[in-house]
Amino acid sequence: QLAEQGLVNLMLQHDRCTMSFEDEMMSGRRLLEFQEEETESLSRQAVADQKESSHLRMRGPVANSELEESLRSADREASELSQDVQRREQAIADLSQDLRSVLEYMITVNIRAARAAGGIGGIDSLTEEEF
Repeated sequence: QLAEQGLVNLMLQHDRCTMSFEDEMMSGRRLLEFQEEETESLSRQAVADQKESSHLRMRGPVANSELEESLRSADREASELSQDVQRREQAIADLSQDLRSVLEYMITVNIRAARAAGGIGGIDSLTEEEF
């Protein structure tokens, strides 16, 4: 009976851990989706700014200093947006790797917990790599 209670407690702990993990995954997924949308938007803006900058350069020498400053400003903004896109893409890649690591950890912990509880459902024959 004590073993059964221990098993029930272990299963409850596993269920809580799984629910918490699922909540964290959904939160991470929403964050990734938001960042991907933001990256796409910034990428489109950077391309548009670069096209505008190229178009202004094709017109030849600019006589008006205000136009020159406007062109420099557009170039700076396009460069900043491009750098921001690269930073966001790297952040998305990092988050993706973190999520993968968390999933692998959770799988390993669950396998070990199931083995410790007596190999429920034949899971004792699985290795962590097979799971």
